[in-house]
Order: sequence, then C-alpha cells, then structure tokens
Amino acid sequence: MIPLRTVNSLWKLAFILLFILNTNLQVAKAQTNKPKIETTRILFIFDMSRSMLGEWQSGRKIDVAKRMMVQLLDSLKNVPNVQVALRMYGHQSPIPPQDCSDTRLEVPFGPNNWDLVKNIMLNTTPKGTTPIANSLLQCADDFPPCSTCRNIIILITDGVEACDGDPCAIAQTLHKKGITIKPYVIGIGLDVELIDAFKCIGTYYDARTEKSFQEVLQTVVNQAAIRTTLQVNLLDVNGQPTETGVNMSFYNSKTGELKYNYIHTINDMNVPDTVEVDPTINYKIVVHTIPATIIDNIKISPGRHNVVSKTAAQGYIQLVEDVSNAYKEAMATISETGECNHVHIQQMGETEKYLVGKYDVEVQTWPRLVFKDVEVKQGP
Repeated sequence: MIPLRTVNSLWKLAFILLFILNTNLQVAKAQTNKPKIETTRILFIFDMSRSMLGEWQSGRKIDVAKRMMVQLLDSLKNVPNVQVALRMYGHQSPIPPQDCSDTRLEVPFGPNNWDLVKNIMLNTTPKGTTPIANSLLQCADDFPPCSTCRNIIILITDGVEACDGDPCAIAQTLHKKGITIKPYVIGIGLDVELIDAFKCIGTYYDARTEKSFQEVLQTVVNQAAIRTTLQVNLLDVNGQPTETGVNMSFYNSKTGELKYNYIHTINDMNVPDTVEVDPTINYKIVVHTIPATIIDNIKISPGRHNVVSKTAAQGYIQLVEDVSNAYKEAMATISETGECNHVHIQQMGETEKYLVGKYDVEVQTWPRLVFKDVEVKQGP
C-alpha cells in the first residue's frame, strides 16, 4: 500500500468521498526493463566504378581508400557487438556499355568475417559505372531479420548516380524499413557542385584530402559503434528531476517504429538512470503519465551522454467510499477540465496518479455524481 500524507480537497455526496492527494510521496523504485544487448551491423557500400582509378594526391583513389578501410576494419575487430558486411558496385562489368545492375553483396554479415571483407576488397579492381540508387535498393535485403540489431549503411563514393535511379526515393524506402543511412555518405574528392546530390540521402562528409578521408571515415564509424547514452529528467513543479516510476516508450520520430520501452527510475545518487540508445535516429518519447507527456524530435549526439528534460509534475486522485461499500463496483471517468476526451477510467477504491492540473470527475452511478475543477497539486 502506498502511504498517503496529506489531503488537499474533500467532497462528500451520498456514500462517496473524493480525495485529491499531494505527491510528497516516496514512490517505490521500479525495475528498469533492460534492453537486450544490441548488435551494430555496418554495411559498407564501396564504389568500384572506373573513376576510382583516378589519381588523388599520393596515388589512385582506390588504393588510398582500400588502405584506409583495412586500417579501420582492423580497429573494429576490438569493438564488441559489431558485425560488418561488404557490398560493391561497378566491379563486375566494364564500360562501355553501362551496366546499371552491377551491384552485389560480396560478403554478408557474420561473425569473424573481417579478413574476408579485406581480401575481397583488396583483390577487386574498379571497372564499371555508378548505380548508387540500385545499390541502396538491393541492400535492403542485405540485413537478415534481427530484433536486437541496429542497421547502418556507410556509402563511400567518388561520384554521383550514373544510372536512372533516384537515390533520394530509395533512401526514404530504407528509412521505413528501419535501415538507417542518414548520416553516412563519404565523398572522395567530389566537385563542390555535386555535393548537393547527396543531401537527400543524409549528411554528407566531404573527404577532399587523404587525411580528411581517414578522419571522416573514423568519425563515421565511431558514431555508429561507440556507446551513446540518454538521461531523461522528469521535472516536478520546482524544476527538479524527482518524478519517476513511470513507463516510457521511445519511437523513431520519422517512421513511428517503437525502439525501446523503459521504466523510469532514479539511482542511489538521486539522478535519473541512464539508458543506451541508437544515435542514428531522432526520437519521440511518450512518457505514460496520465495524460501522456510527449517529448518529440529528440536529436541525439553520438558517442556522448545526452540529457533531455520535460515537466511531468504529478499528484494523486483517490476515490474512497464509506464503510457501507454501496458503490464499490462504480467506475469514474476522468477528463481534463475544459476537454471532452477522457484521460482515464478509475474504479472506486483506487488511487491513481495524474499530471498536476484540474480535472472533471464523473462517477458512473445513477444519478451521475460529477465533481468539477478538481485540482491535483504536488506537495512542497
């Protein structure tokens, strides 16, 4: 039983008493629904079109890109819960003629395939065209079903779409399937006027020099693989993060897909607990207070501890009857004052938590018992 300290308001009609109680209460700490450990799956889409044979500072673009990729793959071996796969395009059919179907998954996802990815990449020679849209479309099937995986694509290219496909439309299709490509397009020495063609796919990373290519590649992979955390502060009327013990649902703001479900808790240091999140998407958090508290379009900074705050001060409504139990089966509908929609249905004898504010309470007896402008307050 939850201890109740103070009674703010009291009405009596027939055998029913309505209490509005302060929330200067100690709420038992709920157990967090810990998510399963996620596997980060990174699909590299590697440009093997003929233009990659062009000279770039100390050597050919393809040679520099291969060397940097080998270094990166070697470093990823030590990162837990990461798998990689390799798709290439422009590597099967020489031009002319132009083969816009020239894209293939060369190494699928799997444990300990690092050396295979390196060997295939090192032993492949650029020869064909640049079917970016078709490669993005085909890669939707490169990710086997996995409920505890986050899927990331890193596209490395030195040119824009050379076929009739629309990479922007394909990118939208992939987002709806939960495959994230938004931040990760790396252009190798692209002309400035061509960069805009990639903005619809995601944030473009311009690698104009060999050094910048190495730095950008490492930055992108770090964002994909390094742990990112989020702390949700639910604020009381004094702006302090003391509210807790409520369920929170994390949705992908773009697709509406449910990503995580947590019970909000506060640790022994009186700080809201930290949860690990995928930094590649924006979130809509629905805090299941009554009525719901919504925090929308939350942008996450990868590889950092993020904090988001929202006022969610709460109080209690308790429906109590006297010893006769005349209305023990009765239900009451609770609405925000001035609003038509019910926010909750509460049974006699129950105590329920609500956001601070004014409510109309209608007890389903005959005749109806109606209490207007019932104010829920938080205690000092």
